[in-house]
Amino acid sequence: MGPLAARCARTRSVAAACMLLVLLFAGQAQAGWVTGFCDNFDAQITGGHPSNWTTVEQAAPNTVILVDTSQYHGYSGKSVRFIDTVDAAGCWLSRSPSPGAQRFAVEWWQRQASTLDSLGLEFWAPGALSGVSPFRAVGLDPGLSGYLGWFVYFDAAGPHALAPFAPGTWYRVRCEVDCATQTFNLSVWDSVGSVVGQVSAITLPGTVSSVASYDFFTGGAAQTPSGVWIDDVCEQTWAPDTTPPQTWITSGPCGGTVCYTYTTFCFSGSDDQTPTGSLRYYWRLDGGSWQGGTTSTCAYPSGLPSGSHYFEVYAVDSAGNPDPSPASCTFNADTAAPSVSITYPYSGQTVRCTVTIAATASDVTGINRVQFYINGYWRASDYSAPYQYVWNTTGSADGPATILARAYDICGRSADYYVYVTVDNTTFNDVSKTDWFWAHVEAIVARGITGGCSGYPPLYCPMRNVTRGEMAVFLCRAAGKSPLYPGVPTFADVPTSHPYYGWIERLANAASWGGNPPTVGCYLTPQRLFCPWNLVLREEMGAFLVRATGKLPMSSCAGIFCDVGRGTWACPYIERLADSYSWSCGTPTTGIACPPGYSGWCRCFGPKDYVTRAQMAAFLVRAFCIPAACQ
Repeated sequence: MGPLAARCARTRSVAAACMLLVLLFAGQAQAGWVTGFCDNFDAQITGGHPSNWTTVEQAAPNTVILVDTSQYHGYSGKSVRFIDTVDAAGCWLSRSPSPGAQRFAVEWWQRQASTLDSLGLEFWAPGALSGVSPFRAVGLDPGLSGYLGWFVYFDAAGPHALAPFAPGTWYRVRCEVDCATQTFNLSVWDSVGSVVGQVSAITLPGTVSSVASYDFFTGGAAQTPSGVWIDDVCEQTWAPDTTPPQTWITSGPCGGTVCYTYTTFCFSGSDDQTPTGSLRYYWRLDGGSWQGGTTSTCAYPSGLPSGSHYFEVYAVDSAGNPDPSPASCTFNADTAAPSVSITYPYSGQTVRCTVTIAATASDVTGINRVQFYINGYWRASDYSAPYQYVWNTTGSADGPATILARAYDICGRSADYYVYVTVDNTTFNDVSKTDWFWAHVEAIVARGITGGCSGYPPLYCPMRNVTRGEMAVFLCRAAGKSPLYPGVPTFADVPTSHPYYGWIERLANAASWGGNPPTVGCYLTPQRLFCPWNLVLREEMGAFLVRATGKLPMSSCAGIFCDVGRGTWACPYIERLADSYSWSCGTPTTGIACPPGYSGWCRCFGPKDYVTRAQMAAFLVRAFCIPAACQ
């Protein structure tokens, strides 16, 4: 049975109060105080003869319990003395756990039956055990005038009242001595754990420089104890706290990004002696001054500039030990908008066909995406560098256009950059993008087949009929052939001075076309003629294209066109031109709408119609698989 349990067994009428005492005593050790010795002897001192002490239980092995009538007192009385085995110079030579400790405490319970009983604690300096007066620290001494019924403590100036005393009541008394500062503290609690007296930093008298032993005194020459009890004497020494706490960050933007000029970090710590709630924390940002020093477990850095930041925090325990390895982490602050620019095209530039819009963007924490807008309409988003968008300008109207690149950072902030260009996908003033033949004309321009009919102003003359001389130029260039300039003209009506002489000679040169030239002329007798200024009929165009592309006329005519007789010379050529199996890029023609007078099911070709320059462009693109200008 433990000492408090034993007392509770003796005082069952106040069981609730006893339970409170057990709890109070069990938790009385402070951080750093280590219990080294407890003697649960129950000493009841009655009468005036030392033999009454013989019932006192033996204390710890290194402790001697002495009965005294005069040897250690200047007056007659009784004492229980606790002494170290080795009584040497120094402060407290405690048995355990910290011999030589500079701070120690003695705690006990006491009860007296009468205010006339005396009981107290006194200390002895190291050295001789006799002839030296002890220093009386605290106790009840009815012999002191004016202090009857009071706990009294002593310092160099004499006695002082500490706490009132009620006979028959248990009191817990604690004395803490600090040899380094030559002071001691006193506390007295009543039986329910309430503080009834407390005083701190009492200076030891000059005659007592250190303490090696202590005893409890009772009685005296004039007093005969009627009932004095001492219970549960415990020693403690102060074990210096040299173990630092640990610190960790519990929340915050570690490894991430904050999008404002402020943020929050929370943290915690642990220590072997200091409760978590009593730890103090210091924190700093980017190696600056340490802040805090309170028990608050959160920090609120503000005024963050954009960029990388380094947060540190460490805990300090009640003994003043700092965590030598502060918890730390890095994070980014993004408090500014990104930057963006368009590197191509540049403002003032004229663009056509497809243009690769290139942009650069940067931000302190990174770019989320770059969006591209044309004339205010979103076209695309690019999520990684290089940031680009391929713009097919043929889908936009010719004229001024605005290109916008809008960059977003990971915080959602954005920045814009504008470029102003002119879209011009129409080479000629008389060919607009709404014309059915626009793409064909632009394709043969891009291929270098034509430069138009006029340079200034730039015109194509799409509705003008094509002459045989112009047709020679169109076909040779579409086939990738250059002019031929023989010394003797092949045709009587195409002299060497003729503007189309070289092209006509190439068109009629059999060796240039695998033995099957697109033309042999318009007349062979009485002299060979080409008729360069004659207009080209659609049926003639059919024959020219079939031959120029290395194909042969159909072996027979099916009569697929209502206006092309099956027995006509041009029918095999026209039907080859319309045969989908003969052309890899689609048939050069599917015919035209029949004029009034034909049946509803009929398809017509218009063999006797003249070929316009617009039709010429379409024929060439389809027959020679010429890609669109903007491919």
